[in-house]
Amino acid sequence: NAAGETCPVWFGKAIRLHWALKDPSKVEGSDEEKATAFRQTIDLVKSRVKEMDAVFGSDVDEAEKIARLEAVGAKHVTSKIEPAPVKVLYICTHNRCRSILSEAISNYTSAKTIEARSAGSQPVGEVHPLSLKYLEEAGIPTAGLQSQSWHEFQEWAPDVVITVCDNAAGETCPVWFGKAIRLHWALKDPSKVEGSDEEKATAFRQTIDLVKSRVKEMDAVFGSDVDEAEKIARLEAVGAKHVTSKIEPAPVKVLYICTHNRCRSILSEAISNYTSAKTIEARSAGSQPVGEVHPLSLKYLEEAGIPTAGLQSQSWHEFQEWAPDVVITVCDNAAGETC
Repeated sequence: NAAGETCPVWFGKAIRLHWALKDPSKVEGSDEEKATAFRQTIDLVKSRVKEMDAVFGSDVDEAEKIARLEAVGAKHVTSKIEPAPVKVLYICTHNRCRSILSEAISNYTSAKTIEARSAGSQPVGEVHPLSLKYLEEAGIPTAGLQSQSWHEFQEWAPDVVITVCDNAAGETCPVWFGKAIRLHWALKDPSKVEGSDEEKATAFRQTIDLVKSRVKEMDAVFGSDVDEAEKIARLEAVGAKHVTSKIEPAPVKVLYICTHNRCRSILSEAISNYTSAKTIEARSAGSQPVGEVHPLSLKYLEEAGIPTAGLQSQSWHEFQEWAPDVVITVCDNAAGETC
């Protein structure tokens, strides 16, 4: 069922797979026949999760990962997915000037391609008044801009992290930056310029123009159909530096979808988190959740020694900010939905 439903737009950048598991809760017959159906489904999910663990723990490209997962029963779903903006998080130590300028300019000039935020490792809690003044002079909206900690964005899951000051570039970033492309811009701080008001104004205007040019190229890059290496090369050509160090690997976020989220998707979530927690962080949801987990799902998970605490039937809309890397539909209705 879930394979045929219309999926939220925020699935856009996720790899989407379909497993087409038979529903053991629909088996009619003796208790033993029902037990056999659940045990077989659990064993099948275990084998697929084991391969997914190996695939996402390997250093191969996306096409090879998909090919290996299709070899063990997954179907890659490429249709009905609308593009979603690339999430870009700008980082500066105090988050009051350069990162603020970058956020505001990105959201104003490239909203269809880029969704920007900014943060600091040691935010001062207020935006520099000249940042606001010269953004407004340039006709760029400033409503909602604020100085805040990068820890506010753990659930937001950026696709790209750009440090705009040298201090921030040298800091050890949170583990949840792990899968993001990390770039460094090394912008000079216009708020540190000493001199006349005109000299300060010139510094801010030059910084705004420089950020505009880099955002323009980033808009073109992320709106194009080229691989990650080519994107990075093009961004480096206009002043970005690709940073590959100081980022710890993070688990792949996998969201299992079934229409009612009470059986197959629940089994898949529980098994993934039990057997592959270092590689996979799993959740499950439904387009039309019934609000309760099937009791036999809990019974046969527990029989298999798999923890069931915290499992619940919930809507896929609960996971918009969680931003999954992989979406797997486990029933045929869900597999046909438009994401």
